[in-house]
Amino acid sequence: MSTHDLLSSPGADDLRRQSCAGACGRDTPKLTREEVSKHLASVPQWKVDAEFTKLSRRLVAKNFKEAISFFNHVMEIAEAEGHHPDLHLANYRDIQVVVSTHAIKGLSIYDFILAAKIDAAPVECSPKWLAAQEQELHGGHQHQSPEGTQSADKETLVKAEVATT
Repeated sequence: MSTHDLLSSPGADDLRRQSCAGACGRDTPKLTREEVSKHLASVPQWKVDAEFTKLSRRLVAKNFKEAISFFNHVMEIAEAEGHHPDLHLANYRDIQVVVSTHAIKGLSIYDFILAAKIDAAPVECSPKWLAAQEQELHGGHQHQSPEGTQSADKETLVKAEVATT
């Protein structure tokens, strides 16, 4: 696969069909701010930091057991891909996943591949948190992307709701 093919803006399903395995290193191409902004549309639950060096996603699991189960699913994905996120657990169920390509101190296409695969990991979220997410979505509140464009997470919220049933 050529670098050009990797840098096109595939959807989340296209990202999940790709692999990071053995591809990350100091020679991995760092994405530009424009490329990062373009790829964010494929993983709408993820946010980019102000320096454009890390992607992060937050969620609230139903309970501690579900949070650890999610971490175990993420561990399996990360091991298979050879690309490892930082996992944070606070208040026994508040989860944050942070992805970056450490070797280049920035973001690469492999971070988006990993993020899309993590999005497919099963997790039962807190019903209260899901209701708040739905209220925010249906209340017309939309978040701002780093480039100032608005986007909604309706499709992603539906996926999270399906995972809780």
